[in-house]
Amino acid sequence: TERKQFEAAKNEAPSRGNFGRQIDREPGDRRGLNDTGDPGTIVVTCERGDMRIAFISDIHGRLASLDAVLRDIDRVGVDEVICLGDVATMGDEPRQVIDGLRELGCPCILGNHDEFLLRPGLAREVYGKIPAVCEDVECQAEALTNDDLNYLRSFMPSMFVDLPGGARLMAFHGTPDSNMRMLMSDTSSDELDDIFEGHTADVMIGGHTHEQMLRRHRDMLVVNA
Repeated sequence: TERKQFEAAKNEAPSRGNFGRQIDREPGDRRGLNDTGDPGTIVVTCERGDMRIAFISDIHGRLASLDAVLRDIDRVGVDEVICLGDVATMGDEPRQVIDGLRELGCPCILGNHDEFLLRPGLAREVYGKIPAVCEDVECQAEALTNDDLNYLRSFMPSMFVDLPGGARLMAFHGTPDSNMRMLMSDTSSDELDDIFEGHTADVMIGGHTHEQMLRRHRDMLVVNA
């Protein structure tokens, strides 16, 4: 199961710290899950010495999911929140989610759906065979204000975080060089070498797939929130 995979990888984390602590939930607790059951907004924390970072990802316009995980974050207590992108499509409350993130003031990574909203026509190039996705992106883009779009333009393609103890974390949406390419639990070592070529960090963390993952690759811990 994903939980067993997560725990097994966590137990193999570098001895300098404990990375990838999932916020504990009771069986059946679906707070923070979107209405399709995808775990796109479950929080993962990175703990390193006295520093905790909560990562949220793939909110997709679902304000209830955002509110739920922010309550979890408040309960657990963290030093920083980082959003890994895909904030304002495929849900009913994209503007409210944008307002919530803007008020939170957390750094945000540019997801592929965020980029779709900023680049008219890109969604149809990528998801042309899935009209519902394209139509939703176009509808949401028309509903957003210039201030909303300017906020999305402030999102970064990736970011580094220096952690206590000399470790370094790299955050992105899909992979370090792409917000559309996927990192999966069964992605081969050869493909991971290609994905991470030219990028160095102790922890690599992304979103995009809506599947939680924690695995080792060479000297790196690879996490999907």
